[in-house]
Amino acid sequence: MSVQQCCCCRCCLQHIEKVLQHKDLESQLSEAKLSQATIQLAEEKERNLQEKQQVLNCRTHIHRLNSYFAGITKLAKLQILSTHSITYYPLL
Repeated sequence: MSVQQCCCCRCCLQHIEKVLQHKDLESQLSEAKLSQATIQLAEEKERNLQEKQQVLNCRTHIHRLNSYFAGITKLAKLQILSTHSITYYPLL
């Protein structure tokens, strides 16, 4: 005995298959969007790390320059004092 499906049952099955395909496509789209967001987040983190490294390098450079100029200033003051001492107090 063969079971025959009525037209209505076939339509219902086709509709269910279309709904399932639609849900599958929605799921794939959601996964693709999540993957894209994950990639963008990783790229942003990398850019932030690079910027942080640049800021640290700049800070280090400024600190070195500051130390250098502080040393030059100290030497200049010593030179001025020694010149002043020689000029005003020649043989003490």
